[in-house]
Amino acid sequence: MMRYDPTRQALLSPEAQPPLAMDDGWSIDAIAAECSRLAYVRFEAGQPQRDLIAAALQRAGYGRVTWFQDDHDLAKGRRLVAPGFGAIDAAGRAIIAFRGTQADSFRDILADARFGLVKWPGQGRVHSGFWTSLAGILPQIEAWLTSLKVSRLIVTGHSLGAAKATLLAALQDKAELISFGSPRVGDAAFVASLAGRAIRRYVNCTDVVTQLPPAVGYAHVEGLHYIDHQGRVRGADDMPSLLKDHLEANRTHLACLRSTDNVQIRSLADHAPINYVSAVRSVRTDA
Repeated sequence: MMRYDPTRQALLSPEAQPPLAMDDGWSIDAIAAECSRLAYVRFEAGQPQRDLIAAALQRAGYGRVTWFQDDHDLAKGRRLVAPGFGAIDAAGRAIIAFRGTQADSFRDILADARFGLVKWPGQGRVHSGFWTSLAGILPQIEAWLTSLKVSRLIVTGHSLGAAKATLLAALQDKAELISFGSPRVGDAAFVASLAGRAIRRYVNCTDVVTQLPPAVGYAHVEGLHYIDHQGRVRGADDMPSLLKDHLEANRTHLACLRSTDNVQIRSLADHAPINYVSAVRSVRTDA
């Protein structure tokens, strides 16, 4: 079992905790959740970080790992904007995971803050910052997919990474989308373009990022999987039930205020990737 983690480290440095031991008992959604967290490991820093991710993926049966990064930015010595990785197993099942917002990356924050809706290669209009963040590495992703014989494609990510995964899923009509703590990505026409697709959009209780940008011109894609304050995954409840659960979440979070190591606001603590992993694995306690 895993305790709900309200710490600042879990939220701001999700890569600090070592990889979890993925095995045959893990569902594809749980693997996606852990891959979304592993995407925060800064593989661009060197081979040890890449080996760490590759070893974790190998235990889950995935190999042939490739790294998606904006080489133009790297050449200029600038921080990469939410890169990602891809891997494939022996049966041709591929997974692509994108990194979310880095707390110390001003460029990531700028990407999140550009709320303007713009035209893009897909249908509808989408968040300009999210699209710009994906566009820099999209050719690499498309080239990698073209080089493979893929029998199943999972795209995933957390936070900004979830937004990028949503955009990629819209461009890859056979992709399955599994997102965690995703903000709204596009307008109603964009959402309609994904209707009927295989989508699981996980929202952890009060997670504030899932309420951004405001629902003025923006809408969420379907496939809501709501995680209640006790870490149980359930469908979309009615509003009174959700409000009651949110109130209970905030009440139980009062005990976390005793430590300065903890995030003081439940709606931020709920955004920590590890709390998505434990809930999707059905092993979370003491939420």
